Amino acid sequence: MKERKELQNRLTKVINDLIEVVVDKYNELEKSSLSFLSIPKHDNYPSMSMYSEDDFPTFHKYSSFYGSQVNYSEILKKDILYESVQSLNQLFEDFFKYKRLKVFFDIPDWNPPKKEYKGELIIMSFRNHIFELVDNLVHTKTSTRSKFQLHKIELFLNSIYNDELKYELVVPIIYHNSEYKNFQLAKDIKITSIPSNIQLARNDQSPPNIVAKPKVLGSANFCLRISNHLNRISNKNYYSHKSKLKEKVDSLIPMIDNVFSLLNISRFNAIGYCQIIADPINHEIGWFGEITKREILGVKRYPSNYDTDTQNHKDILKKEHCRIAKKLLAKKIKSKPLKLAKQKLLDSENRETVEDATLDLSTAFESLLSDSKENIKYKVSLRSGAICKMEKLLDFSPVDVVKIVKRFYDFRSDIIHGNQDKNDNRFIKLNGFEKFETYVGAKLVLKHILKFLINHPNYLKNVIEIDEYLLTGKKNGN
Repeated sequence: MKERKELQNRLTKVINDLIEVVVDKYNELEKSSLSFLSIPKHDNYPSMSMYSEDDFPTFHKYSSFYGSQVNYSEILKKDILYESVQSLNQLFEDFFKYKRLKVFFDIPDWNPPKKEYKGELIIMSFRNHIFELVDNLVHTKTSTRSKFQLHKIELFLNSIYNDELKYELVVPIIYHNSEYKNFQLAKDIKITSIPSNIQLARNDQSPPNIVAKPKVLGSANFCLRISNHLNRISNKNYYSHKSKLKEKVDSLIPMIDNVFSLLNISRFNAIGYCQIIADPINHEIGWFGEITKREILGVKRYPSNYDTDTQNHKDILKKEHCRIAKKLLAKKIKSKPLKLAKQKLLDSENRETVEDATLDLSTAFESLLSDSKENIKYKVSLRSGAICKMEKLLDFSPVDVVKIVKRFYDFRSDIIHGNQDKNDNRFIKLNGFEKFETYVGAKLVLKHILKFLINHPNYLKNVIEIDEYLLTGKKNGN
């Protein structure tokens, strides 16, 4: 495209001139006895220390007063230094001659009294992106900066001129390490380590709706990386593109939840997440020092006790868990009861109280094993025991499982009638086992049942076949 090629040549000249001016100015400021005050710094700039004894990175944020990176973008703005760069001034004068720039940086649904106000703001937005890119390039310590610079300009222009943009999703798995460095869960989904540049970006740009404590937010070495779901996001305008990207990411949350629910089914302790990161593929716009900015969505999907319990992070996402989850994910069973049960299991892990989590689990049990509103406790407990007779659950006998589920429903009844403080049904003691929480036992049973039903979907279609097994002792084949 002729317009793009012309702009690329001009941008290359502008950025070269800006880098020369800003580096000279920095060297001048550094000679001052008050350089620590006169040189602008990035505020709350993140850094990542070496891994600590718990195998997770430790993140810090440095104030602009001490220890942070130099902000070359602000040096350019200081005393309007950028106005001394003639190539930049000329580009601003010609800005609206570039039709794509005009449309891309336009601010939809904003019509100020004077049109020039909007034009000035549009050019200011473009200018700030250029200054951020200059800041990013000056911080780049590489012997091939010229080549790297051309590559960065190419990525920047891709973000403006490409009609559609591609992203991959990165979902950090909080409070668990993995035995795998790279594990393919499905064709487009893998568990892999988080690159340091994304680690820094996600700890700098945590969305305001995330309430996770910094230790929880940062405690992830591994992530789900999901490809081929954000391949063609329309890109006519900067602001509308961001809106469409967010809508698309929102629409993918159920898919992400499904993967995490299956990982949870495969193991005892919960797997969680609180960020969904859109990682740009072959385009960039927006920088913060050495960091490339990314769109990050905040979603709370981790146990609340992770905010206070520092032991969970020592848990390992083992190879056997990944293999089980991969096998379950490959089934791709379309079943509303199964979908509801998996979601309710995930919801229960995120509840503040055992009482709320208990109600989630009961909904999950009933969606899978109840065929009417009558005799729910009896039917669910008996069918749970039957499934655990077909496929054994650890060292629990089918009778033990029936007792666990019955006690669980007694506890649920206590909650509904306001008697949960009595604690009579909060715990259960079985022969050969130490006393344990009823809710914990029921969750273990539910995970086992979910795993069984995903592998034997005929029982999902007709739960009466579970009763027939009790009478005949014969399993219904798949």
